[in-house]
Parts: sequence; structure tokens; C-alpha cells
Amino acid sequence: MMEIQSNKFDLERIIRKLQNFVKESLAGKNSAFKVMIMLVTVTLLFFLFSAHFKFHTVNYEIGDIIHLDYISPIDYSVDNDEKTERKIKEKVSRLPAVFIVNPKTEEIFNENIRVVVSSLEKIKNAPGLSIYGRINWIREDYPFFRLSLQQWEALFAIINYDEITNLITLKVSPYMKTGISRERAEFIDNLERWNKNRNSIVVIHPNGKEITKNVSEIVPLSEVKEALFEDHNFPPGIIRFVIQLLSHYLSTNLEFNMQQTAKRAEVLAQSLPPERDSFIKGQIVLRRGEIYTNQDKKVIDTLNNYLSTRVTIKRVTGLAMFILLLFLLLIFYVRRFKRAHFRANEGYLVMFFNLMIFLAAILAVKYFSEISEDTFLSGFSLPFSLFTIIVILFIDVEFAIFSSLIVSIITAFFFGYNLDILLYGFVNSLFTVYITRNINKRSTLFYDFLLIGIVSMLVPVSIGLLKGFNAGIIMSNMAAVMVGNLFSYILLISIMPFFESILDIPTRFQLIELISGEHPALKNLTLIAPGTYQHSLGVANMSEAAAVEIGADPITAKVGAMFHDIGKIKNPGYFIENQFTKKNPHDKLSPLMSVKYIRQHVISGYQLSLDYMLPKPVRKIILEHHGTSFMKYFYNKAKLQLKKGEIKELDESEFMYHGNKPTFKESAIVMLADRVEAKSRVLTNYKYSTIKKMVMETLYEALIDEEQLADCPISLQELNRVASSFIKTIQTMYHKRIEYDEDNKN
Repeated sequence: MMEIQSNKFDLERIIRKLQNFVKESLAGKNSAFKVMIMLVTVTLLFFLFSAHFKFHTVNYEIGDIIHLDYISPIDYSVDNDEKTERKIKEKVSRLPAVFIVNPKTEEIFNENIRVVVSSLEKIKNAPGLSIYGRINWIREDYPFFRLSLQQWEALFAIINYDEITNLITLKVSPYMKTGISRERAEFIDNLERWNKNRNSIVVIHPNGKEITKNVSEIVPLSEVKEALFEDHNFPPGIIRFVIQLLSHYLSTNLEFNMQQTAKRAEVLAQSLPPERDSFIKGQIVLRRGEIYTNQDKKVIDTLNNYLSTRVTIKRVTGLAMFILLLFLLLIFYVRRFKRAHFRANEGYLVMFFNLMIFLAAILAVKYFSEISEDTFLSGFSLPFSLFTIIVILFIDVEFAIFSSLIVSIITAFFFGYNLDILLYGFVNSLFTVYITRNINKRSTLFYDFLLIGIVSMLVPVSIGLLKGFNAGIIMSNMAAVMVGNLFSYILLISIMPFFESILDIPTRFQLIELISGEHPALKNLTLIAPGTYQHSLGVANMSEAAAVEIGADPITAKVGAMFHDIGKIKNPGYFIENQFTKKNPHDKLSPLMSVKYIRQHVISGYQLSLDYMLPKPVRKIILEHHGTSFMKYFYNKAKLQLKKGEIKELDESEFMYHGNKPTFKESAIVMLADRVEAKSRVLTNYKYSTIKKMVMETLYEALIDEEQLADCPISLQELNRVASSFIKTIQTMYHKRIEYDEDNKN
């Protein structure tokens, strides 16, 4: 289902555009995305570590004067980016721009003509109106008509208005099919502004056919109107009416397609071989007295990389195998134990950015520790706690432990196979897991990181005592530990909004804040639809308990349940839980209209979720909590009307919700809890057997009859536990003394 765009705040639109940009840039097919993340991260790690093996020949900065001639020791060639870029620009500027013929323009035009002519026919047939009354009536809706009394009389004298509609659309259709452009001068100016061929364009028709046309063949809107105005096939009495219709509704439908044009330019650019500068052995590569340029740097870097690869091939091969082995181990763990969790919570995206942040920290610490002997920065300053808590907050605790071990090994390898760093990294991560595994408030983060730093100081102290370090080294390492953990806190506070807003991945902090009772959507629900609010509370309690039972995220389930029906704020009286009198608005509505009102709350709720910038899992739950389920009550009501002859036909699909089926466990739990909670309110008694029968029938209906859980990775065993949890919660909610059946007594 397409996401509904919100226009409430400029800030929201900016954030949503950033979210879409990131998703379009980084997201994709699940398997392809996994491979992409693994390859990119492994490649970055490879180049990070292989930097130690590089073979250096010259050392100049851009703009330096070259002191000595440098002779190439081998034959080789290198790409010349400047020459390549000039060639690409020249070739691309000759490409014709791509335009599409938008079929919707013709559809809109035809619909507008039909509506206007239908209105005209309706006004003509209205009894008891004078000619002036009819004129005033139609000009209220269409003030652009300027006709004489004689022309109006001729217009109202027409017997068959369908012929007028068909004639107009028939005359316009050929122009629409070939494409109507802006004025030719403006059209050519735009081509020049886009740096495209001004003589020809490529036109893509709705059927997919592509035609290359000369610009002189493109018909502008003014010429189309002129040709139609001079068409003598229109009845003489209504020519002025037709002219004004065309002047108002006829528009261009030839639209510049930036994406296709850019794609063709990209394909062309990729097909062009790069311009290369070739050097032979003994040729001067750098000449004394000249300025060292970017191209000179590329020439030397290419030579360095070639020589470095030749000299250190064995060491680099071993390095690549080691890094690849670690990442294969990580991917195997995810596929074996965390596949569904990663798919639901976008764990690959989190891991990618998390690793990039940690690698940047490694580079920064390594750089500053090498340029200054006085700094106390070392491997103990690395933000292991930051890496771990990001995994805890955005993925889960178990994976935090495993991934922290992998990262500790990689870091130790980078710092010269330093086992001290390996030990510190893993112990620090374990402390972080223990201290923050159940953290629910942002306000406690600083104290948690402070505690992690204090406890983690024991590692360098114990290592220093075992190795006999002096007090100065031990104190320096302790300071490095505290700096690293406090820096982790600062980084976490800084990047958490990026994960929450731009990547649209919520933390438990964000979710818990939503159900604090202060959210305006819930306040409005309490005031406008109190029955729905009480229903949501019941669904939230049931969902939270069920999520705990099957190891799903209880906070996501609870928040999603609290917000799943916020769309009912729009028309609260059409939902039974908000009807506190005997008057039911559905009694005066047709079944189809009732269905539209009921079904609309899903779309309205999703719109509100965008306006309030609710997290993605909550938005998905709102869209998925009814799935494509069937509204039997109104369908049966319509069947009675069909039997009585009040309606002529009945389409079952019109009585179904148009949402998405649940795609993750928490969404499925909310869907089932929503149904069970509603049915529990109409039970005649609350015996265990009665509750169990209702719950099992409800789950069976959703699972088997309607196949609502076909897209959700939830097992039958988990559904059984969900059912048991629902039964317990209903017994608690209606806490009367339960009368157990004889066969259920122990």
C-alpha cells in the first residue's frame, strides 16, 4: 500500500524526504542488501588493515614543488579523470532528452468534459427553471463560460449531449496520443538549460513504444488549440462553448522524464572507455620543478598500489581470508538465529552504520595516538560500549554479545594482535550488556555509561598489575577507558536521532515515551472516542502479555496497540464502542456506505501516524491490524437487500479491508488481540471454556479462513502460546470467580 504523504509541518516533510533518500539509496531486496552490506564492510576493513602493507615511493602534498625527476620502474597506465569527464560531458550533451506521454492528462481531460456536459444536461432537464436560471446555475460551477443568450439557447437545445462529449474527446485524442508540448521556444530553451540535444527528443508512449522525433515535429499547446478552434465539424451553435471548454481544460501532456534521461546518460557514461595516460619503463612520471597535481597523485598512487600488491600479496591474502571468515561467521549466526528479527527490525542497516562509526573511531584513535606521543588515547579509548548499546537498543541483547566478540577480535588484530584490547573490548561489552539490557529511560544513560567506565577500569588495572606496568601507564589507561565511555555517551546522544528519525528505526526510549499519557493523539482519543481508548487499553494489555510469551518485543506490541485505532478520531460515532445511546448511524446508511466509514479509520489512522511522525513499526501496525479481513455483518445486511431487490448486485471484495496483512509478529499479535478483545466484551459468561472457545475460533478464523498471517513469520507453536496468553488476560480483565469445567479441574 502506498504511504500517504503528510503536509503538516515543513520539518516533517524534510525528515521524510531524508528517510526516503536513505531507504532508496541503501534498501533493496533482502538478500541483495545483505550481500551489499557484507561486501562494503569487508572491503572497508580490508583497506583499513592493508594500509600497513602499502609500498610508498614519493611523498608530496598537492601543490608542492617536485624536487627530483621520478622515473617509472614499470610499464603501466592510469585513468585520466579530467579527460574522461570532458569526453563524457561532450557525449552526454548530444543525447536526446526523454519525454513521456502522460496518459492521465487525457483521462482527466475526458473526465472534465464528461462532468461539464453531464452538468449541462442535468441543468437543462431541471423542471421549472427559466433560461436565465439555467445560465446562472451552470455559471456558479463553471464561471469561465462567457456565452451570449443566443449561444446559451442553442446549447440547451441540444438533444444528445453524449455526441458532443464524444466529438470533443475524439478530436482531442490524436493530439493527446502523440503528445502536446509547451510553446516551442520555451521547449527548446529547456533543452538547452538541461544541456541536451536541441534538435531531437525521445518520446515514450503509454504502451512503452519509444519514438525519436525532431523538435519541429512536436506540437505545442497553442497550435493544438488553434487547430481545434478552426475545426468546422462542431455544430455551429456551440462552437463558442467548445472553444471555452478547450481553453480551460486542455493542457500539455508531454513531460520531461529526468530519471530515464539520466539513466541513458549513465549508461552512455559507463559504456565509454576511460581516457588513460600510459607510461613505459624509464619514462619520467614526475618532472622536477613542476607542481604536484591531483593527476600526478593518482599516477603515483596507482603505481604504489601496484607495487604494494606485488610485494605483499601473501600477507594481504591472509588478511582478506581472516576478515571474510569473521564476517561469514557473523552472517551465519544471523541467518541461523536472527533471520526473522533482522528482517523485521532492519538489523542489517543498523549493523552497517554501527560498524562504520566504530571503524571511524579506530581510525581517529590510531591517527591521534601516532601523531602525538603525549596523548593518552589508545585501544582502551575505543567506544566498545557505544557499539554494544546500539545493538542492544536497535537489535537485541543476544546479538550484542556475539557481535561485540567479533568486533573485539577485529580491533585486537588492527592494534598489532593485542590481546589486551581483545580482553578489554569483550569485557567492556559484557558490562554494557549487563548494565543497560533493560534500560528504559534516556535520563539514566549518562549514569549508566559512567558506571560502565568505572567498572571497565578494572581491566587495564588488572592487566597492568599482571604485566608489571608502572603507575603512570596504569593511570593513563584508566583515563583512556573513562574518556572512551564518556565519548560513547556523547556519540550515542548525537546519533540516536539519526537512527530514530532518518533511518526510521525506533528505540525503546522513543516507544515508551509514546505511551507516557502525554501524546496528543492519545489525549484526543480519550476525549473524542473514549470507548475506542478503553478498547485500545485492553488490546495493549493483551498484546504486551502475548509478546512476552513468544519472545517478541512487548513495547512495540503495546505501543502499536495503543495507537492502532487512532483513525477512529475522525468519525467516532460510527464505531460501536463509542455509541452510548440506542441511536446507531449505520441504521440510516447503506451497507456499502457503512463499510466505507468503518474502513476509512485505517487510512485516517495512517495519515495521523505520519502527521505525528510515529515510528515505522507503529505505522505498519496501524496499516496491518485489519489486513484484508471481511466485514461479515455488513455483507449479510447487503445480502438481505439483494434478496429484497433493493440492490442489483453484490461484490464481496467491497466488504473487505484494503490494508496489508501482518508482516511481523507484533503486528500479528495486535490484529488477533484487537479481534479477541472486541469479542470478549459480548461474551455472556466468562467461564474458561467459553473464553477458550472464543479465542481459538478467532485465531482459527484469522489463520485458516482468511489467511491473514500468510506473510508473518509466526509459528503455530507461538500462536498457541498467544492464545493461552489471551485467555489469561481476559480472565484478569473480567476478574470474576472463574467457573472451570469439570474436565479442566485438577
